[in-house]
Amino acid sequence: MVIMHCTAPTEVFPHISGSGDIRKADMLAMLDPEFQAFLKEKGFVVTTWKEVAERRKRLP
Repeated sequence: MVIMHCTAPTEVFPHISGSGDIRKADMLAMLDPEFQAFLKEKGFVVTTWKEVAERRKRLP
């Protein structure tokens, strides 16, 4: 499992977290078509926490 925290930090983001630069880099990586193709080729499943929660609710 790889967790990406994608964010386009605003001027207030530094008041919330000091990870703005890393989160912006995560966002840019996830938007890159070559990286998206790599993930697909390697069989990564790109999802969100909301989707994971919805999948868990459907389990018996």
